[in-house]
Amino acid sequence: MGKGSKISPRSQLKKCSNRGYSLEDRIAQLPEDQIAQLPEDWIVHVPEDRISQLPDDILILILSFLKLKEAAQTSVLSRRWPTLWVYNPRLEFDAPKALQRTIQNFMVGKKERHNFVNWVNSIMQLHKGSTVDEFRLCFSLDKFSISQNDIAKWLDYSFKRKVQRLELDLLKPYSSVSCDFPDRLLNTDIGLSTGLSHLNYCDSQLPGSIHFKPLRELILRCVNITGEAIEFFLHNCPFLEQLVVVESEKLGNLIVSGPSLMLKHLQIELCPNVESIKICDSNIVSLNISVVENLILTNVPKLTKLSVLEWGLVDWSHVFSQLSCCLSQLEKFTLHTQPKALAEVSDFPELSQLKHLKIGADAFYDDSLMVFTSLIKACPYLQKFVLQLRWICPSKIKRRKEKGAVCSLKYLRVIEFIGYWGRVSDIELLEFFLENAVALEEITIDCREHEGRRPIKGLEPTARTCSLKEIKQLVPKHVKLVIL
Repeated sequence: MGKGSKISPRSQLKKCSNRGYSLEDRIAQLPEDQIAQLPEDWIVHVPEDRISQLPDDILILILSFLKLKEAAQTSVLSRRWPTLWVYNPRLEFDAPKALQRTIQNFMVGKKERHNFVNWVNSIMQLHKGSTVDEFRLCFSLDKFSISQNDIAKWLDYSFKRKVQRLELDLLKPYSSVSCDFPDRLLNTDIGLSTGLSHLNYCDSQLPGSIHFKPLRELILRCVNITGEAIEFFLHNCPFLEQLVVVESEKLGNLIVSGPSLMLKHLQIELCPNVESIKICDSNIVSLNISVVENLILTNVPKLTKLSVLEWGLVDWSHVFSQLSCCLSQLEKFTLHTQPKALAEVSDFPELSQLKHLKIGADAFYDDSLMVFTSLIKACPYLQKFVLQLRWICPSKIKRRKEKGAVCSLKYLRVIEFIGYWGRVSDIELLEFFLENAVALEEITIDCREHEGRRPIKGLEPTARTCSLKEIKQLVPKHVKLVIL
């Protein structure tokens, strides 16, 4: 066949037919000018592409529900689609498989981090949207694998496009140094630092000022941010409803104050250098916090959900005194602690409105869990109790069972026991509930390892076997029993 000769539509269809394609598939693969040459009775077999007939705004909205890589892959669908994905208002950067390789191998991780940063930069250069509803980045990055300018230009780009949800989860490698939040972005008088003016996707047509007001959610994990910077967001983002700061080494002092703040959900955890946190005259609904030596809570009438994470062994009597203004109004309370630390509390305050109590603790040997019953007794209207044990070094020993606090749990209906291993300490706590919870409807026994250290070989099968034998004999037939 000559160099300039053309292949007829019928010849192309015959070639596709030999490969086992349907008529519709074969016709769909032809160029538009060749489809026009086909007989009319053939064209009726071509499926109508109604999606591509939708307005661009609708198509971009559809693409926003896809992951970034999936949205980019739609560019092969038709001539109209290649340019649409670059207007996607949701920029979500994560790479789970590459992240797994990064965690498993240090040398491989170095290359993966470099590739990830280049990928983000390339997408940002291609993006043409005038707004960014969400910017989310989740990968293992530290101070040595990413420059401060990279983070600054990503955030600058997002803020200039009125981002509403911003999440940076940098998952720093062990014994590494977290990235710093670029505070210079918060200087609203000069906008972006002149040191960033050379960056090719900082749109020069946009105003120099950065738009903080539309921000509704700010989530920073393994990003070093100061208390002053956090307070800047609180007072310059009138619609900010959720603020999460986890593992910031620069956070020292923080004040959250003022009924005008829209903030409803606040999480400040695992920040090792925190000295004081003051929350007053606030409408927050939920608070997740690590134990802080100087915590001041006053006038938080809407706070009904509280989570307290223990940072080493602490004085829980002191913690409860810090929380005294809100304990009587809590409906859900989560605490992560050690049984021995909680055993030092001589008198638990009453949680008169509490309906849901969750306790997370490490499972050492056969340490008794019955100290939790004193806290449970202080929750007269408790409806659901969840205990999550993290296996450290559980073991079975023969000893006499302990009795828990005498109480009536007449509203308790649901119990979840996560990390059950069949120790005496596990069984005696279960028996406590069966003796006192007269309205019990469901018990879930989960023998799997959910978090923490690498599971001990053979631990889960052992736990599950013991559970089946012992628990079925203990639990009444009218109570639904689920063993996972």
